[in-house]
Amino acid sequence: YDQQNAFDLTNNVHILIPSGGPDAYIVFKDRVIFMNVENFSGEMDDVKFISPLEQIVGNGSIDNNALVISPKYGILHLKQQPVMKSQPRSKKRKTRHSRSTQDLEKIDNQLDILSEGFLSFQRNEEEVAYSIISPLRDSDNDIINEVIIKRAEMLINAQRSTDPRWAQEGFHKMNTGSLNIQNLLDEKIRRYSLFIDYLYYSGLLTLLPIETRVKLCEYGEKVASASYLRYIQNMFEFKDISNKVTNSAMASALAKRKITEQIWKKKGFISPQDLFYSSVSHIEDICQQLVHTESDEMSSGVTLLQAYHTINLVNQYFEAIFVKAIDYRKENSARFLIMEMHDIIPWTSSASARDALYQQCEITGNFLKSFSNIPNLDIDNIEIDTIYKRLSIILCMLLDGYREELQYLAVNDVDKFQELNIPYCHVRAKATSIFMETKKYKYAFEIAEKYGEFNVLLQLCIRENREDKIQYYMKHFSDQDFPKFLFDWYLKNNQYDKLFNQPREYWDLLHEFLKEHDVYSWVHDIEMNLFENCSNTLNKLASEEHDLQIRKTYLSISKLALYANGLDYADSVEPQLKVISYHESFLKVNEREIDLNTPLSAEELIEASIFHDDIPKLDSFIYSITLFLNSVPLRTTKENYDIWRRIWVKIRDTEDWFALSEKICNYDDTNREEYLRKTMLFQVSISPHIDSDLIPVELFAQLIAPFREHKPSEKILWEVWHIVNREN
Repeated sequence: YDQQNAFDLTNNVHILIPSGGPDAYIVFKDRVIFMNVENFSGEMDDVKFISPLEQIVGNGSIDNNALVISPKYGILHLKQQPVMKSQPRSKKRKTRHSRSTQDLEKIDNQLDILSEGFLSFQRNEEEVAYSIISPLRDSDNDIINEVIIKRAEMLINAQRSTDPRWAQEGFHKMNTGSLNIQNLLDEKIRRYSLFIDYLYYSGLLTLLPIETRVKLCEYGEKVASASYLRYIQNMFEFKDISNKVTNSAMASALAKRKITEQIWKKKGFISPQDLFYSSVSHIEDICQQLVHTESDEMSSGVTLLQAYHTINLVNQYFEAIFVKAIDYRKENSARFLIMEMHDIIPWTSSASARDALYQQCEITGNFLKSFSNIPNLDIDNIEIDTIYKRLSIILCMLLDGYREELQYLAVNDVDKFQELNIPYCHVRAKATSIFMETKKYKYAFEIAEKYGEFNVLLQLCIRENREDKIQYYMKHFSDQDFPKFLFDWYLKNNQYDKLFNQPREYWDLLHEFLKEHDVYSWVHDIEMNLFENCSNTLNKLASEEHDLQIRKTYLSISKLALYANGLDYADSVEPQLKVISYHESFLKVNEREIDLNTPLSAEELIEASIFHDDIPKLDSFIYSITLFLNSVPLRTTKENYDIWRRIWVKIRDTEDWFALSEKICNYDDTNREEYLRKTMLFQVSISPHIDSDLIPVELFAQLIAPFREHKPSEKILWEVWHIVNREN
């Protein structure tokens, strides 16, 4: 006798024992208690009649049958059934091939011990409840896990067919299922909560590995989801749509479990909803079936209003299942001793759950897009923003599912992380695109900000001129490379003013980013006073540039950068600028057509300047010689000496030295020198652009060699050389 749970036996209580037993019934106004007087285990089934119209106004027995009378249901037959119905253990054994017969018997015995201990705990016999389960503490961990998981599953899948209303509210009469389903689900929640308390206070919970504790939490989530799903179902205003969609989806889910209509009819013409809600350990089965049922409905020629209500209903169902489960997990994780779940993927984030959520989002998104394309639409009873709001919630659940698995893979499998990240980014972009296309920027902004869809965030910030938001994201998403994304976006969209006008705190990040973009990096180097680095980059760009004027610009800025840094620019930049200067004057000197916008090498310029003319001018020779001397690759490479020699041979050959020697052979020294000073060879040699040290006697010896057989010519050529050396 327990004073706390005692019944007031004086308050219209009747005891019915048809035919003297063994079945017995204690009948109150608002409940009936079922018990067995011969084999009483202490556990009783309690069926409640809550509302005033349900409450019992009479009772009795006829032909060994106990009866009660309710204003709402009329005469109800009471039928004794086991309180907890689960599959017989012999059938369960068929699925446990890895267990020995001894282990199976041990599991069954310890399951009985756990059930007995839990029953004592429910009767507040705590000392007895804790002492009964002592043998479990000494068992193998695997056996403890299996026993506890099995008992938990029995609790949430209990089919309490003792309720007389199940047997008389058949599918053909009331396709919404038993009115007592909500009460039964609430009872599952209560009992399961007590069971977890029992595991906690008895110390069994601390013996379980994290995987088992997560599984126990999952069962609690699913019972909570089932209860809330039933609540949403009862609250939905349009019962015909609700009944059609719900029964079809639940019947399909039961069919997947090999439970057909014939089976539930054998159970007393109960509805598929009765059976579905009685076994909730696989409540996720209904998600895919809801999508299929919804798709069939949408393709069956329904009106716009019917389509709206159907989608609204299914969205509410998805929200009820997933949101309630996630909320339960957040609120009760500490209760199950779950501190972190980085190494475990919850069932709400599984691939099958994500697949169902994705399909539902697609159906809803397509409906919203088609709805937004209808001009001047004004239909009563359609609150379209409700659909947008629920779609946003479902999309968040979908993306959260991806993120939870990605979080797991980041630690355990990097390759699979990269593989899964691709569809995640695709879904994330698609999620925001639905709202962008229908101009629901509020929802697009929320999802983009929550999941880091930077492209949409930036578009919305620019659209609303929210520079403050952009700067906020630079810090908030710094670990997700938002600064790099922003720099790249500015670059691709030619917004150079914004790219180079970053706050000083981001200069180093911009410097790193621009290392891969030499064409722009030198600008930021100037801002950071990295003049030498700027000059090196510009020199590199100049060497790769095909446009003459751009090349000259690069080299000119490079020269200024070196000058600003106090470095000597003469050897690195000045010769290159001289070559370009010669290049620019090429037309003026040679009076020929050439594409100056395509820079030529120094060697090509020399060839074009003097070797394509019969008699080049003095300026052409001076131009070629100075070009050679200012071209470091030509001047310092032995292989290019032939070019240098050919230039002087060309200069020498502008005069006919045989004829000249005969003409001036009788001149005195003064007149002969005056005449030799007019030769091209002399004029080029004394040009201020020519370094006499680079015209040694060996070179003149080569130039004179062809005239050794003609002494007068050889003589005057040597005279030219001596005059040049005297002048210099």
